[in-house]
Amino acid sequence: MKRKQMKRILLAAAGAALLTGCGAIPGSQKKSEDAQEQIPVIYEDEDFSDEFPDDSESMDGDSMENGAPESAVGAWLPPQAERVYSERNSSIVIGGTIIDHFNLPEEEWEENRYYYNYVNLDDDDDEEIFALLVGPAFSGSGGFTGLWMEPSDNMAIVQEFTLVNNPIFVTDDANGQGRGLIMERSGGGAGTELVLLTFDGKNYCSVSDAEPIEDVSDIEGTAILCDDLAEDMLSGDFMTLAD
Repeated sequence: MKRKQMKRILLAAAGAALLTGCGAIPGSQKKSEDAQEQIPVIYEDEDFSDEFPDDSESMDGDSMENGAPESAVGAWLPPQAERVYSERNSSIVIGGTIIDHFNLPEEEWEENRYYYNYVNLDDDDDEEIFALLVGPAFSGSGGFTGLWMEPSDNMAIVQEFTLVNNPIFVTDDANGQGRGLIMERSGGGAGTELVLLTFDGKNYCSVSDAEPIEDVSDIEGTAILCDDLAEDMLSGDFMTLAD
């Protein structure tokens, strides 16, 4: 319907309602003929721009902001943190190791996805892999499943984590041992908080046992797995264990 036609209809309806409400005889169902005659006539070429400001711009897609809102993933990270997104090349070796470790049946491969980054966790000369597993087999109210994998040892799994939320902030300071892992902890009815997973020379403490950390503003490090998991699900931009 054209915009001017809509204006004519709205003004005519408003005039009719006003006259009917004010000029009707109490208890009568019939409109006054005089009232009907007083309904104003709206001409097509009249300009009612003052009464109806032109709002066409607000309905025009070109005038609206394009693209999705900025992701809130990792909003807690300090500004100096380097942000790294996951690798986008599927790996038969990584996927196969995950499937074998959890004995996952083939009918579940397609519905479970995985993300991974290369990162030096134990402060040696070699990079390890930290993988994040997302899907019905690996997700809960408190987060997802994480795996520390060792490529130099036939992709051996060094440690399994639960309650993992991305991104994971890997600190530069290893204190002569492994680097600290900072992430959000949530679920179980408790509020969301940042926690620090420390390394004992062999393994990290669990997410549930990690100590809260209040301030990360002065910590240097690299944030891995900075992907927006919800946006990926909508766009289909992710890898599954069937890839």
